[in-house]
This record gives sequence, C-alpha cells and structure tokens, in this order.
Amino acid sequence: MSRSDHLPLGLGIAEILPIGVNTSGRNGINICLRNYHRAFVVCRIMCGASASTETFTLAQSSGAAGTAAGTGEKALTNNVPFMYCNDCSLTEDGGQDVNWTVGTPAKAWTTDAAQSKSKIVVFDIVPEDCLDLANNFDGITVNTGGSASAHYGEVFAILLPRYKPPLTVTSDQAFDTGGSKSISLSASSSVSASASAS
Repeated sequence: MSRSDHLPLGLGIAEILPIGVNTSGRNGINICLRNYHRAFVVCRIMCGASASTETFTLAQSSGAAGTAAGTGEKALTNNVPFMYCNDCSLTEDGGQDVNWTVGTPAKAWTTDAAQSKSKIVVFDIVPEDCLDLANNFDGITVNTGGSASAHYGEVFAILLPRYKPPLTVTSDQAFDTGGSKSISLSASSSVSASASAS
C-alpha cells in the first residue's frame, strides 16, 4: 500500500552546530537561505547535573556560508516566532505529548535551570521577515553562550526550497526576490534555469 506522508521533495537539512559539549561559547556554521523560502532552526540540548542555563542566539551574515565566521555577522533585523520545551521526556506514546510552549517572538532563547532534562527550541525563519536582504544578508547561524561541561547540544535547520530541485545551500550569490523563475530537471539530472523580470 502506498503512503503519501513522506518528506517533501527537495527538503534540505543543514547542520549548524554538531553535537558537542557546551562548556564554552560555540559559533555555528553559516548557511545561506537564498534558495529557501523558510527554515525551521532546531536547537537541542541535554542538560546534565548542572543548574547552568544555555542561550541560543540567532545571527545573520552576508557571506562566507559554510564557515563559522560569517561575513558581517550581526543580530537578526526582526524577531522571529518560536516554540520550545524545557522537558522533552518520552511519554507512553513515544513522545507525542511533548509540552510545547509558544514563546514571544525573539532573536534568542534561554533554557531554564532544571537539571537532567532534554530541552528543545524551534525557530521559524522566513528570510523576508527577519533578514537584511536589501544589503545581501541572506545567511543565518546560531551561536551559544556556553554553560557547563555537563550539557551537550546541537543545532540544525530544516530547509524548505523556493524551487525544485533545491539549489546549493552554500553559494554566495546575490539574493533575488523579484522576477519570475522556472527550473526544469532533465533525464540526465542536469538543471536548467531561466529568469525574467516581472
């Protein structure tokens, strides 16, 4: 029997911060959103026996995608919506009853101080709403402030493409939100694109 509940064609996933100890501040990899109309940035931390909190801060950049030193890295232009959970303990049905809380739109999120808990936040990024696209700031990243050696964290992004098939995440060409574009995929899997001003 066929199923239709599969992941969307062309969905992108990009690692921003690999799993690691959050003893000191960590700078995330910058990813370019030029070819993506939305990104869900997932920040996860497993807090051990320490009451230290952790802060995940979003930033934008205008180049150097694929590195932890984004060109002109700065705070987001506008706040973004997010939801979080400070205790993602599994429930009897496999974790479907996680107690999500919708936060007030912001550019960062700080965990609570509860120990031995798995915590998560999901930021909803729409480039046109929160990035300085007029000045070619189309990259995003997440940096952490550092907490304790008992805490392990990671950050990744789920990317929804503007066109199919998806284009590279790490190119540094100018962001284009105008005109109309069409992209076709041939049998040999080569991509052809055309653009016209509207």
